[in-house]
Amino acid sequence: MFGGGSVKYPCSIKNLSLTVDELSKYDGSSAKYPLLVSCKCIIYDVGEGKEFYAPGRRYGWMAGRDVTVALAKFSSDRKYINCTWGSLSDSEADLLNKWEQWLQAKDTEEKPAQPARLALHKYATRS
Repeated sequence: MFGGGSVKYPCSIKNLSLTVDELSKYDGSSAKYPLLVSCKCIIYDVGEGKEFYAPGRRYGWMAGRDVTVALAKFSSDRKYINCTWGSLSDSEADLLNKWEQWLQAKDTEEKPAQPARLALHKYATRS
């Protein structure tokens, strides 16, 4: 569902580094940009799931955004997108780790040496 080699885009996400504002362009509103989401500062290509992530679709609110906290809280509340995630509870952190594993398993492309990253200098990470 994520990443697969059959999807061709005008840009490659390998070695890509984006800010939250830059990521917002990758929300499916323009054919120029692939559908991307970020979780724990890693950017995932969700273009093969456009029936889910395209604008107006069930998970369209996720595209072009960092959804770390929304996944950790298992919530579709928009207040949990693009926000800091250093103060998650242990159970939220555990759930987030499961989501991260799921996203990585769905990312069928061979992992590049430097995966695409979200430049979130203000975001805290859990130790």
